[in-house]
Amino acid sequence: MIQAQLGGSVAAGFEPVREAFAVNFEKHGEVGAACCVHLNGKRVVDLWGGVTAPGGSELYTADTLQMVWSTTKGVVAMAAHMLAQEGKLDFDAPVSDYWPEFAAEGKGGIPVRWLFCHKSGLAAVDRRLGLADVVAWTPCVEALAAQRPYWEPGTAHGYHTWTNRSERSSPSGSRSLFRPSSGSVFPKR
Repeated sequence: MIQAQLGGSVAAGFEPVREAFAVNFEKHGEVGAACCVHLNGKRVVDLWGGVTAPGGSELYTADTLQMVWSTTKGVVAMAAHMLAQEGKLDFDAPVSDYWPEFAAEGKGGIPVRWLFCHKSGLAAVDRRLGLADVVAWTPCVEALAAQRPYWEPGTAHGYHTWTNRSERSSPSGSRSLFRPSSGSVFPKR
């Protein structure tokens, strides 16, 4: 059993979320985590606890930065479908219609949908990328644009770590979804 110092709050009626969060530490060996839930525009859960590294002593706080990987895919997929619904993104159009540099290395005919279903042949990039490159936008985008597909696009499936990005298809970028003060998901410029 791990005793973790928990912080934060839950609104009335959401106490079971705090209990489940605590159980993650006590019974399942969670090291450090945070959970924030909004319902109808109101924050109803805002919890954090544990430490920032296994065996560490630095407390996980409300301000601890955390890497998130696959959790962003749902948000990007939702944003892409919203753009499609508004007529701003066509899943059957070539990616290069939205991002001309992507056409390099014979990728000009790859449709947007193949990025979402992992059929573009771009399961990795040959360029070596360090952590600073991965957390920055431009190095990943440039590496993906320059990459030759590993197989003929559309003929096979391979998990695409770096290709589920919709920044180019949005007037203000998918990052707008993470700015609640922007007024709408994709504000007009």
